[in-house]
Amino acid sequence: MTKAPAPKPDRDNAGAFLPNGPAAKAGPNRSILDAGWGMFFGILAQKAESAARRVIPVDARNTFRKVRMFLLRLR
Repeated sequence: MTKAPAPKPDRDNAGAFLPNGPAAKAGPNRSILDAGWGMFFGILAQKAESAARRVIPVDARNTFRKVRMFLLRLR
């Protein structure tokens, strides 16, 4: 995940912050990360094919929770 830019306090208004464009920075960061993972899976699939294996992509959302719940049920 990409880190959000740190908030910059407004010296003129106590408790207020200056705009730092987090939405403008998040879009390019996400696209760079997405391209990196896409390239990784492409290379991995080629390697697996040459070794007569399969790559099964899994959605990363909530995988930690699902694995933890599964392991807790085994106890």
